[in-house]
Amino acid sequence: MSDPSRGTERVNQLGGGNWAAVVLLAFSGQLAWAVENQFFNTFLYDKITPDPRPIS
Repeated sequence: MSDPSRGTERVNQLGGGNWAAVVLLAFSGQLAWAVENQFFNTFLYDKITPDPRPIS
C-alpha cells in the first residue's frame, strides 16, 4: 500500500498582508466605480438631457 502523504505538495496559505492588499484593491475599485458613475450621471443630466429616465 502507498502512503497517501507521499507525492503531495503542501499548499501555501494566503498571508494576512496579501489579504489586506486584496481587500484594499477591491475597496478602491468599488470607490472608483461609484465616483465614475456619479460623474457620468451628473454629466448626462447636465449636458445631454434633464430627463431622469436615462440615469435610472
